[in-house]
Amino acid sequence: MESLPPIPPPIPAPIPPPNSPSNSPVNPPLVLPPILSPIPTLSVETAIRLAYWRRALCLVLLVAYPLLLSVASQLLEEIGFKAAKGATLLPEDLAGLLLSGGENLLVFGLWFLLAAWIGGLRPRHLKLVPRPRPSSILWGLGWSIGLRMVIAIIAVAGIAIWMAIHGIKDLDAEFLKGIRPKVENLVAPESLRSPWYLFTNLTFISFVLAGFREELWRSGMIAAGIRLLPTSWRGRKGRVVFVVISSAVFGLAHLPQGWGGVVLTGILGLGLGTILLVHRSIWVAVLAHGFFDATTFLALWVLDHFGKLAEVLKG
Repeated sequence: MESLPPIPPPIPAPIPPPNSPSNSPVNPPLVLPPILSPIPTLSVETAIRLAYWRRALCLVLLVAYPLLLSVASQLLEEIGFKAAKGATLLPEDLAGLLLSGGENLLVFGLWFLLAAWIGGLRPRHLKLVPRPRPSSILWGLGWSIGLRMVIAIIAVAGIAIWMAIHGIKDLDAEFLKGIRPKVENLVAPESLRSPWYLFTNLTFISFVLAGFREELWRSGMIAAGIRLLPTSWRGRKGRVVFVVISSAVFGLAHLPQGWGGVVLTGILGLGLGTILLVHRSIWVAVLAHGFFDATTFLALWVLDHFGKLAEVLKG
């Protein structure tokens, strides 16, 4: 018996053209989901312009932060709120100090993260890398001593020049009281008599709230500013320019301490900005700033302990 030949495979029917009768509503064709069209991209010129305005907005936010705090503090003082409360910038009790410090860190953190996100700032722009080393502590301590000596020399020289220009031979107490920083507006000296209150100011307030927060702000100011400059100015020249600008803003932010405080903190800002440029890292500047503030609190405590603070504050 002969075997039957193999059955050939079926030949697929050709796909009818779109106008074919088989593509009728009764027998609709298989419709595949359309391929998504690519998202339209910005032109190079538009992208550059958008990046520029984002960096500019970042810088505006960073400049506004300390100035808004300073203006708010001045307004409260003018309307008598602080006088009525008998309050200083730093609360006079430990619980209030910790709460106020935490609130300030939270507000600054949110504000700074927003500015950094808008401006595209990364840790390398902010000099957060490399991380601190044990030697950074010694560098920070040495810089803080050097900054205090330089500020003292500049203050004495400035007073001498001012006296020579105006023909003044003797300094009176009222003049000295008018130009010295108003530290009593910052902290109540009697509060430092509490060991835990003093310890909190020597550590958390000096190194975190002041040192880290303010040096991160300064580093952000410099990083955001130089990215707005022409390419030829984005090196050391541009950094020096924005060290000066950030120092001026830093000084004005301390207006509640009087114009003497504005000038001296502005000079301090120049020194801390120089540390950023020299070490190319934020951490030595943070430590130098922290040691500077901590020794200030410690000096107030020593003067108060020996009964000399009231005499110094009177002029």
